[in-house]
This record gives sequence, C-alpha cells and structure tokens, in this order.
Amino acid sequence: NSEASYDLKDQIDIMYATPILNKGKMDVETDTNSSTATATVALTFNHQLSAITIVIKKADDIKEPLILQKVELVNYPSSIHMNIQTGRLTASNTVADYPIPLAAPITITPAEATVSTNYLLWPGEAPTFRFSISDHTYEVHPSQAFIAGKKQKYTFPIQAEDINVGASINPWTEG
Repeated sequence: NSEASYDLKDQIDIMYATPILNKGKMDVETDTNSSTATATVALTFNHQLSAITIVIKKADDIKEPLILQKVELVNYPSSIHMNIQTGRLTASNTVADYPIPLAAPITITPAEATVSTNYLLWPGEAPTFRFSISDHTYEVHPSQAFIAGKKQKYTFPIQAEDINVGASINPWTEG
C-alpha cells in the first residue's frame, strides 16, 4: 500500500522529499576524504500541510464583553491520506465540524488575540469558520484557501454589524 493516513488532530508536520530521478551510482557526490567512499544524495523536503494562525479582535465601538467559546471548521475532513510515492494529499471522504482547540475561552478585546498559532490543516478550498461567541454562533467564509507549505494568518475583526475577515500569507522559514 502506498498510502499513509494521518489524523489532523495529531498535528504531525507531514513532509515529502522531492524525488531523486534518474540518478545512478556515478551521478552522486562522493566523499573521497574518508577511508570508504560514501554517496551523498541531497533531498529537499516540502511541507504538505498549511500552518494556520487565527487572530480575533473586536471594534472599539463594541462595549459589551465578548467571549470566544469555540472555533470550528464546517464540514471539514479530520483525516488525510498521502501517496508516499508522489506526495499527493487527499482528504478523507468523511467530513464533520472540525474543532480548533482552545486552551480556554478567550475574552475578545480591541487588541488582537491569537486563538491558534501554526495549526496544521489540510490545504484545500477555503473553509467555512464557525465561531461561538457569547452564546451566539457566526459563520464566516473567507475567500483565501489553505495553501500547502504556507503559513497563513486569518484575522477576524468583529464589527457591530458582522464579522469581517482578512488573510495574509507568510512563507515558512527554513530551519
């Protein structure tokens, strides 16, 4: 079987190396300073998931206290499969409301509050976020999809009328 399965709640950074094609024994670098020649093949690994940071804040004119109780993705796959020969990811056919874990309820203020940092998710079409705030439920559908190998920041400012969304992408740094 060339498929590996992953449960997103495990938060495993799935990486895939760019294949080394058409390399024979004579095509690789060798270390001639050692007593035995060793072949060196350089592998380049790529992040297969998206790293999502969620930030929430409220407008200055909202005076009542707001408590973020829950964040979830609507009809989202909780597990994915990777073809270990090609690196291609596919989502499971089973979808459900997928919770983004909160350590505790968050008091929403005009200052930005980070809900989750670098949470690893399946790169796919833009999901619908569902927020439970002070016993009310709001759904937001940003236009920005999750992109493999990218850190993306989703900022949700709460206005008096509704919740707006902004998204920015920060590249993963090497390390």
